[in-house]
Amino acid sequence: MYPVTILKDRYGGTYSGGRWLAFDLPPEEIPFEVDADDVTCYKFWKNTDILVGLGSTPDEALKDLENKYGSYR
Repeated sequence: MYPVTILKDRYGGTYSGGRWLAFDLPPEEIPFEVDADDVTCYKFWKNTDILVGLGSTPDEALKDLENKYGSYR
């Protein structure tokens, strides 16, 4: 996968389910809602269909994304 962007979740996983997030997107394409206010962020995670890896560490998030990507293809 290329590119991959890994971010620390602003809300510590409260809405996303992971402390770290891995996207198969360049940084400029990460939806702003990921780092927005509580309500916007909650709605994003509740309704998104974007493939995102979740984990307690950056490595776990990347591995989760790789697993999801393999299942998705």
